Amino acid sequence: MHLRIAMGHLQKESYPLALSELIKAHELDPENPLIENNLGLAYFYRERIDLAEKHLRKSLELDPKYTDARINLAHILIEKTSYEEAFTVAQKASLDLTYNQPQRSFMYMGIALFKKNQFTQAQKYLLKSIELQRDNCLSQNYYGRTHLEMNNYKAASQALDTAAGYCLSSQFDEPQYYSGLSYFQLGDTQKAVDRLETLLKIYPQGQYLEKAKALLTKIKR
Repeated sequence: MHLRIAMGHLQKESYPLALSELIKAHELDPENPLIENNLGLAYFYRERIDLAEKHLRKSLELDPKYTDARINLAHILIEKTSYEEAFTVAQKASLDLTYNQPQRSFMYMGIALFKKNQFTQAQKYLLKSIELQRDNCLSQNYYGRTHLEMNNYKAASQALDTAAGYCLSSQFDEPQYYSGLSYFQLGDTQKAVDRLETLLKIYPQGQYLEKAKALLTKIKR
């Protein structure tokens, strides 16, 4: 009962309530890998990466075939900057041919390689993720950013424009900013200004708000 209620709270992004119910569920059933996995998610959303990792590892200890927990652990490891292990964990998850979200394993493999500045290899896995789920916001974003990092500004601008469209519903402003930066590097200041001003308009609380303002100031000098 507590687990069912907790999962409802997680879906509604009511993370404190979800965590409260999951703690109660864990007290009643401390050896349940599903509870451990969801505790890992709840602690992640409450910004306790240490506890998130602990519960996800426990979930896999209880059920080594629990691929969803393995994917979530890969995400946590990227947040911890443990990129080598994150890649290995995600790669192992990709071997589960029964997993119904294989794009996630390729996505985290690609992101881990991106964080290690291995951009060509990262592209390979990000494209695999995109082939499986075209509207995958993060895969599209990091694919575009690989082109930007390799100074392929035209390809970057096109890919990041695509990513910005797919990321709009999740209110993720990163590709919008890097799209503007790509056009700036191309010398297309009009499109750069357009992308950056759009960011200011639709993401007033965005993570890249200040960077967008700074780049706009630089362009308009």
